[in-house]
Amino acid sequence: MSPHCVWLVIVGGCESLEWEDVGGGVKELMSTFITDTNRLTMIIELVYIEAGEWIVQSVLDGNDLTSKKYQEKYSSYSKTRVWWMDQLIEYPTEKEIKLQRYIQSLHQELQVAHENKVSLQEALTEANKQGTCTCMM
Repeated sequence: MSPHCVWLVIVGGCESLEWEDVGGGVKELMSTFITDTNRLTMIIELVYIEAGEWIVQSVLDGNDLTSKKYQEKYSSYSKTRVWWMDQLIEYPTEKEIKLQRYIQSLHQELQVAHENKVSLQEALTEANKQGTCTCMM
């Protein structure tokens, strides 16, 4: 797995939709749910390409998910994902560095805001104890 690959996991769904007359000239949309366990779960692999588009790389249904082919593919992806994560940690891109700095600044701002809130609460508590709190209405 890489940052340019995602899997959509789809569970369940409708096999068909039909309008049925329920009487009095009224029609309702009726659905037939998928009951075939081999079609109940699907995995769609999407890959991001340079042109800025996502393409469908593979579609796996219930039969494929239990196959040796899928197990080999998943094992390969698992190893690739570990490699990608190692690369991101060891050699971050400029964008990732900027994002990390931004996240750190947000954490610092949150900590300062929390400390200010605590300080304000302490000051109000102390003022209430001394009976010098004036409230405006």
